[in-house]
Amino acid sequence: LTAQDEAGNTSEPTRINNLRVDRTPPQIFSQATLPYVLANSGIHPYATTLSYRLANPKSETLNSKQIQNSNDQNINVRIKIYNENTGKLVETINNAPNLPAGQAGSTTDDNKIAWTAGSSLPKGAYKFQIIAEDDLGNQSIAYASCVKDGIAPVISFPSEDNQEIS
Repeated sequence: LTAQDEAGNTSEPTRINNLRVDRTPPQIFSQATLPYVLANSGIHPYATTLSYRLANPKSETLNSKQIQNSNDQNINVRIKIYNENTGKLVETINNAPNLPAGQAGSTTDDNKIAWTAGSSLPKGAYKFQIIAEDDLGNQSIAYASCVKDGIAPVISFPSEDNQEIS
């Protein structure tokens, strides 16, 4: 390997040994919203919690050989929330929780984000796009969804002219 500056000066050749390119993205799994159906009732109307887990693989297979990855990379997480009916982006959450599953000292393996589909957002389906990227730019994407409902259930039954039901 040699380097050359703008003036044309060239460095002495240097040999690079053991160069490896890391193309292994972080993993996102166990993503879900709870509750899935957001109702206009309770203490927090139209609220849900997105939870997901992250992992930074410790090894990968390359040319039939098991190779150890450096597991000390940060995982940066961004979440985009879309209205599935219109495709419109309604919110972006940067710097979302990024604790890898099973990390020493963690009290939980789940990363959680509380979200409220306020009164300004229409009823319908919403999709959470979870984007995890490591320090080397390897990226993975996963999805979870929820439904904003505003119609209270109605109990109905057939009856005949003031017939009493017990």
